[in-house]
Amino acid sequence: MATDLTPPRSRLIVLYAVLSALILIALKFVLDGYFVRVSESQINQKVLTSPARELNEVMRAQLQTMESGTMSVPRAMRVYLRDGRTGLPAIAPLQSGDTRPLLGWNHYPNKRLPPSVIGMPTQEEMLAAGREHQNNKTPRESSQTGLKAESP
Repeated sequence: MATDLTPPRSRLIVLYAVLSALILIALKFVLDGYFVRVSESQINQKVLTSPARELNEVMRAQLQTMESGTMSVPRAMRVYLRDGRTGLPAIAPLQSGDTRPLLGWNHYPNKRLPPSVIGMPTQEEMLAAGREHQNNKTPRESSQTGLKAESP
């Protein structure tokens, strides 16, 4: 029986392992670039260069609907600018007859508030208080506010 007594080539095995790893890494980047290039060309060919038939049909239908309305768009714009929302009955504000929001107030019945001890001052009382305040200012305060001091 014959046996091989030569030592194993460890360095050659490590060299082949490192080369294989480097080739696999480089091949991954090459294949990624190829995939991106092919997918972009397919998207460009199938999506971007094909006519947008459905979009054109929708836009044509919308244009036809706008033109066949009761009022042309430029005329409606002029009426809206001239009269506001009240000039166009389709968008005029309407008062609601819905009383459902008021139902919640039934939980808070009207309570009579106690009369206030201090009433609101009348206009004459407010004007008199303002004149009195102006008369009580010192000359220094009056010059700071730009008002002339009146002597009593």
